Order: sequence, then C-alpha cells, then structure tokens
Amino acid sequence: MILTDAYDVGANQEAAIMKDNGEFQPAQQYRKEGDDMFRDETARDDQTVWLDAAIDYGHESKQHLNQVLGMISQGLLQDLSKIIHLNGKVEYQLDYYHPQNARYERHRDAFPVSDREDFTQRRVTAIVYLNPDWVQGDGGELRIFGKNDEADQDIAPIASRMVVYLSGVADHAVIATSQDRYALTAWIR
Repeated sequence: MILTDAYDVGANQEAAIMKDNGEFQPAQQYRKEGDDMFRDETARDDQTVWLDAAIDYGHESKQHLNQVLGMISQGLLQDLSKIIHLNGKVEYQLDYYHPQNARYERHRDAFPVSDREDFTQRRVTAIVYLNPDWVQGDGGELRIFGKNDEADQDIAPIASRMVVYLSGVADHAVIATSQDRYALTAWIR
C-alpha cells in the first residue's frame, strides 16, 4: 500500500487536530508496567498519544491516520513475518515534536534479543513520517548511529517516508526541530 499526497496532508491535519484537542501528552508522563525506573525523563521533549489499530480503524475523523495504521498492520507486518520470527503484536504511537527545538537524545527502542521465544521485547521499529511541508533546515531528522559511536546517517522526516530497523540494534536520536514534526511509530514484537 502506498500513501498518496492526499493522505500525507490528511494524516498531518488529523494529527494537528488531535494536538489542538489536547490528545497528546508529554512522553515522559507515560509509565507502563515494567518501565525502566531509572529512565532519564529529560532526554526527550516530544508529546505522544498511543493508538490502537483495532479501535481507531472505526473513526471516520481519522481516516488518513487509519490508512497508515492499515498499511503497517496489514502490509508491513505480513511482509516482515516472512523473514523475521514475530508474534504479531504491535504498539502504535503518534508522536509530535514542537517547533521550539524539541528533540530525543540517543537511545534504543529495546534490548537486543536472539531468543525466538522472547516476545517481551520489541523486535522491529517502523516509523512513518507525516510532514508534507518539511524542507531541509527544519530539523527533526532521525539520526542513526553506526560503528565507533559516530552518526552514520540523518534521515529527513519527509511525508510518506518509512524507516524500518531492528529495535534492539539501532542506536538513534531525533535532532532538534524548528517546525511541527509528526511521526507514527509501530513497534512490532
């Protein structure tokens, strides 16, 4: 499934409406059972809202975001399951970075896992960007770190771009942004 320009703009607008309606919360306020009690709560400036594909699919007001969720849950998950041992559980998070230099310091989304039966760790991260008006210089790039702890690549958060990586392997950060930045992230177990 390929996103069209209409869905890029539509998903961005739906996310902006959710922000304006107060649906996002500062990410550091979220706590789940099993969270790291030593987590640095100053490492990130973003706001998030957790999505449930089964529930959100029925919302007419989020039809464009629902298409992105469908692309991940129906298309990407099936394709990845052919090459990686997955249990099919997916967490979805819509993320907003405000334009006053919001960033997220270097981190990983999970611990490295080689046990095929361990489904407690995230295995694959997929990020879909929802920024149709992004231009170079806006910031908000995803920085992937390579060997020797050096930045290996900066990936621009351009609308419809999807980045997929192994959750427990890729150290990454979000560079400070000077424009509103939206992304839908899926963590697949």
